[in-house]
Amino acid sequence: MGKLIIAEEEIKSIRGMYGLNEQTESLSVSGDYKATNCDELHAFQGTSGKVIGNMNVIVGNKIKELNSNGINVKPIAVTVVVNGMSVNWTVLFEQSDVNWVGFTSRGAGCNDTIDTRAGNDQINNGPKSVVQALSKQGKTVGKIEIINVYKHNGGNNSFKQVFYRYTLVETPSKTTVKPTLENFKTWIKSDWIDPKTKKSQLTGNEVFTKEGDVYVVDDGVGAYLYIYNGTTFEQKK
Repeated sequence: MGKLIIAEEEIKSIRGMYGLNEQTESLSVSGDYKATNCDELHAFQGTSGKVIGNMNVIVGNKIKELNSNGINVKPIAVTVVVNGMSVNWTVLFEQSDVNWVGFTSRGAGCNDTIDTRAGNDQINNGPKSVVQALSKQGKTVGKIEIINVYKHNGGNNSFKQVFYRYTLVETPSKTTVKPTLENFKTWIKSDWIDPKTKKSQLTGNEVFTKEGDVYVVDDGVGAYLYIYNGTTFEQKK
């Protein structure tokens, strides 16, 4: 069997539903795969450690491509066509003020209580499992939403799949202090804080100097030496 193609009439119908036109064709991505059993049939990404459809990666790469062209996008529709053990899918995007960088899905197959298992957080098969999996990767989800749900009625090969889009919270980059004497003075003001009173320990009579790569603050009682570690200042040991 050759590559299964979604009919152009169906694509036009989808465009009409979401107010899209032929110029938005570049805001879509498609893929297909073949399964050898009922579990693989709804393995849009993979199953049991085996990559089958690789859908999450393909969609993610498309989002990165669009982002590199200065376009923020939001996945708005997923179409699926199943023919025997072959699956063809298409994801449509729209331009968005918010950049939905993530795409994934959760499902259930083999005609085994698929309606209650697919997208069910109580059995760790819903959006919370997505958030937890990303958290283990050091990523924080901002929003997660259902795009749409697809159900295939194929007897023993029936399955139900819930498709999600999500945003990630950007981790603020560590502020780098430039090594200048003025920045050292500013930094000392924020560093010399009494831990109990939360007030500055500076008297206003301190003398700040720089000797080579060493920054010095003299409070009249003693001189305190600091060095720049590439990011900020730290007391010299």
